[in-house]
Amino acid sequence: MPTPTGSRPHRVFVQNPAAPVPDGDGAFTPTWVDLVPNSLFVSVEAPAPADLERLQAETSTAAGLRTVRGNYHPQITTQSRLILNGRILSVVGVSDPDARQVELVLLCVEQVA
Repeated sequence: MPTPTGSRPHRVFVQNPAAPVPDGDGAFTPTWVDLVPNSLFVSVEAPAPADLERLQAETSTAAGLRTVRGNYHPQITTQSRLILNGRILSVVGVSDPDARQVELVLLCVEQVA
């Protein structure tokens, strides 16, 4: 596991959806599974205007949006979520800026309970 640097000071845990579990009342409870590796060191910042334009057709608003930058992880998709100090960030956009599988830029929305 790499250590944090000044440019990527935040450790996040990454998860993808797993098979839902029956709750006994006929419904299902969503579950999550950790990715391998299960954490990354990232930077978290307010999104750039270009990132906001990508969500124009979505129902998301600018409140709670974050741009997250970290090392490339092949399992992260728009179905993934990040856990940052107990906060849940849903991934709504994934970009490999130079197409070399070195860095990911994620557009995330913070889930509010």
